[in-house]
Amino acid sequence: MTITIDERKRALREQLLATRRAMTEAERISAHRALKAQIRWLVEREQPKVVAAYLPIGTEPVAHHDEQSLPELLLSAAAKTGGLAVLLPIWKPDNELGWAYYRGPESLRLTSRGLLEPRQPALPPDEIVAADLMLVPALAVDTVGNRLGRGAGCYDRALGYARAPIAALLYEHELLAEVPVADHDIAVASVITPSGWRPLRS
Repeated sequence: MTITIDERKRALREQLLATRRAMTEAERISAHRALKAQIRWLVEREQPKVVAAYLPIGTEPVAHHDEQSLPELLLSAAAKTGGLAVLLPIWKPDNELGWAYYRGPESLRLTSRGLLEPRQPALPPDEIVAADLMLVPALAVDTVGNRLGRGAGCYDRALGYARAPIAALLYEHELLAEVPVADHDIAVASVITPSGWRPLRS
């Protein structure tokens, strides 16, 4: 019996999510701190003016757990180079992502889907063209940049608008030799793991 790409993706997602849940708190904290150092290094190196990012939750890399959030990390990393603006996604019922500029922790709300999002009205999906660096979530990426997300497809749609280099945030073991890929999937240009930033052959 032939296994479809969707079935392969589903099985790999379950495996990767189980591995994330099995990480100890000490492992997770260590990885988060190393990842944040790598993100800070990349921002200081590239000096972007607008970064499209997101708000990690749960077991996702750099979910802050009372430490510095990803948007605050980006702002502090750019403080010496003139600062930057951070765009954050707003999920829409049609599985598109709108965007809003980060205005501080008090500007966020917890949605019914368990996500943190800006309270402001969403700017249109193509606002992402303003970004000159994009940081995206992923469950895995392979060595040519194919990205495995959670299956909703909203980030593939968003990446279709992007003009900036795209980097996925991963734990070390989530950079794989191969990820199942469908025609609509959009590759990323690089990954950031606890050991460093790595450009890919996308």
